[in-house]
Amino acid sequence: MKYEVLDSDKDLVKWKKTLSLLSDELQDIYFYPEYVGMHKFIKGTKSLLFAFKEEENIWLHPFLLHPIDSDAFSLIGGPLWFDIESAYGYGGPLSNTEDKDFLDNANEQFSEWCMENNVVAEFVRFHPIIENEKWTFYCDSKTRILAKSEKLFAQLIILKNFEMTVYPKRDLDDYSYIDLRVEEQIVVKEKYRKG
Repeated sequence: MKYEVLDSDKDLVKWKKTLSLLSDELQDIYFYPEYVGMHKFIKGTKSLLFAFKEEENIWLHPFLLHPIDSDAFSLIGGPLWFDIESAYGYGGPLSNTEDKDFLDNANEQFSEWCMENNVVAEFVRFHPIIENEKWTFYCDSKTRILAKSEKLFAQLIILKNFEMTVYPKRDLDDYSYIDLRVEEQIVVKEKYRKG
């Protein structure tokens, strides 16, 4: 099996069994189906777990799938669009490995699932103790921007200034991530380039 998507209502037992494949220190309450499922405040929201497996390696990502107001976002008769986010508290992916090829495959499969299911945005609150942002590498060739919810406008101004500083030699797409969470500092990771 490459991946499956579990629903907290329909697949409660399987979700828990899949989560139990990870070490005890990764099994925080924020990743359990009952916890994620109790945060479905918007009509039509689903609480899901994306589970990607290759041999003994596993990558899990619990999230809420919200429909976006079709009158405000879609053309009449057009497709229904969605966004996803972590349940209140912390979320994001979990994995039992740091194998880069496996993690790239997992993130690529998740990204493709998002595109096939009309997901246009994702908001993740990474777990500060588990530090699970390390399991997120691939983002459809785009740059992942990490920011704090407080002082967001100031961080966006810093990002714009950074973009103007590196242009024209670099674009924001040249970075795997840009981290604005450290006060008065920008932390970036350049994408690997072959050749």
